[in-house]
Amino acid sequence: MRGAAAFLVQIGDLSKGGACIKRPRGWSLNIGDAVLVYLLNEIGPAMTMEANVVWFRDDEIGLNYIPGR
Repeated sequence: MRGAAAFLVQIGDLSKGGACIKRPRGWSLNIGDAVLVYLLNEIGPAMTMEANVVWFRDDEIGLNYIPGR
């Protein structure tokens, strides 16, 4: 991971192996960088997963979950 930047994003697609999220303004990570994904649905504990950036374009980012973490 690089720094302590955090972004609130919309999920475009969520699957067992990864996610596609809408790219936020100020996004500065690169392919291969590690990120933490916090899934918030309602008040209470958030589900947390570690992932790597596998691709990105102007409006979307592809993430691949890191198994066993």
